[in-house]
Amino acid sequence: MRGTGGLRTDEGGAGGWGGSGGEAPIPPAGRARPRTRTWAVPALALIALVAAGTSVADELTRRDRAADNRAQLDRACRGLLPAERLRPYLPDTSRGRLTEYGTLVGTDPARGTRALYECRLSWGGGGPRGAYGAQAVVRAVALGRPGDEGGPTLPRPEGQAFPLALPPSALGESSLSRGLAAADLVVTCPAGVVRHGGERTTDLRIRVDLPRDRSTPDPDPDPGADAARDLADRRAAARTAVAVADWVTARAGCGAAPVAPVAAGDPTAGTALCRWLGRGVPGLGGGRPADPVAPYTTRVGACGAGRPGGDRIEAVSGSGAWGTNVYEDSGTASPVRRDDGSWEWTGGSPWAVARASSRCGGARVYHRVAVVPPYVAPGEDGRSRLARADVDRLEETARRVLARYLAAPDAWPARSGCRDTTTLPGESG
Repeated sequence: MRGTGGLRTDEGGAGGWGGSGGEAPIPPAGRARPRTRTWAVPALALIALVAAGTSVADELTRRDRAADNRAQLDRACRGLLPAERLRPYLPDTSRGRLTEYGTLVGTDPARGTRALYECRLSWGGGGPRGAYGAQAVVRAVALGRPGDEGGPTLPRPEGQAFPLALPPSALGESSLSRGLAAADLVVTCPAGVVRHGGERTTDLRIRVDLPRDRSTPDPDPDPGADAARDLADRRAAARTAVAVADWVTARAGCGAAPVAPVAAGDPTAGTALCRWLGRGVPGLGGGRPADPVAPYTTRVGACGAGRPGGDRIEAVSGSGAWGTNVYEDSGTASPVRRDDGSWEWTGGSPWAVARASSRCGGARVYHRVAVVPPYVAPGEDGRSRLARADVDRLEETARRVLARYLAAPDAWPARSGCRDTTTLPGESG
């Protein structure tokens, strides 16, 4: 029996919406046909497949980028960088950026470059050692005089000494900052190299900056490990500087002997070049030389000694560009000599100076001895004064110490074979 809008019960007890035989049942008025959600499972599967594919693609991209960065590091900067040491700094989230230029590699000097060679490789970050913004830089320039383009000027104290042995014709230093290990090296080019502007010089400066190992806390809980890590960082920068120096000098054809064979020697071997300063030198009053033993270099020698409340004595010799620096340095104060022979100055420390020049190993060398008096408090007008008797004593001490310095068999001038020495006018400063 069919009822209008009612529930139909066929024989066999099956129930459903109205209709007969194979016809599709018709829902009653006011009721919607139910929708079968057959699309849901395939859609979710597609989303999962796309996500998995994206993840795989991202991983492949990271691997490709890491491989590209490793390949770039191996060939960057003419292969002069310590690739194995720098690999932990390579990110896989960004590509390394490499810049290279200089007169030795075809850059037109008229475009403004001052470098014979400069190479810089930097990374945006994401390396396993957290070296965000890490970079490696090598730079080679021809020096006009010490202080040009920075670099070493005098032998450095132990903490900044170059951690590798060097030939006598070279001079180096190293330094550390929180994220950087740096090495400076100056080598001799006997045939000369041309600076920007056309000036020819025999002094070549190499500068290397490398990221420091920051995989352990700074400072390390183990002081021994911390010191070993610092030394390893300094040596890595120094070895790179040696490699760059040998590559640049060979490419420039400037007649320099390779540094690397010497660098394999003992960096602590030194010569007692300052002991003469501790043997009854007038005005020293029992003071001792500051650095009695140091690696010998033909470029520059420096000794200093003093005592609290007494005079401070400095003896310096320099060849080439360093000689110019030795001769022209006038100290930190410029006293005015009054009519009565006394000094008067504002700020700084004046000194009495005695100078001489020699030929040492074929090069012109300047020697300077400076005697600095104890601190003199300024008067009410802000000016310090030193009586004529004290000025005369300082100047006489400078002349006597210079004579001793030039004659001492274990001092730098004798070690360098200096001859044809001439005393020069010495001006107090």
